[in-house]
Amino acid sequence: MNQTTKNKEAQVTNKYKSEDAVQRKENLLSKLKKILERSKKKIFKD
Repeated sequence: MNQTTKNKEAQVTNKYKSEDAVQRKENLLSKLKKILERSKKKIFKD
């Protein structure tokens, strides 16, 4: 395997890694939003 192939593979891997990180961040944010909405409802009920 030559150097350019290695570099291309590294770029693809990095792209997937960063997309994965973004996906995880979005999942966490949506979970946090749901928790916040639930706690708001509880606060207003009391």
